[in-house]
Amino acid sequence: MKVEIMIIGILLLSNFLYHHEDGNPIVQYVAYIASLLVIILGFF
Repeated sequence: MKVEIMIIGILLLSNFLYHHEDGNPIVQYVAYIASLLVIILGFF
C-alpha cells in the first residue's frame, strides 16, 4: 500500500512538472509541494 502511494505521488509530481512548465509558477510550486507530501506520507 505504501509503495502504491509513493508511485502515485511520483506520477503526480512528474505530471505537474510536465504539464505546468508554462503555467502559473505558484500553482506549479503548490503542486510540487503537495506531491512531495504525498511521497513523504507514503513512507509513514
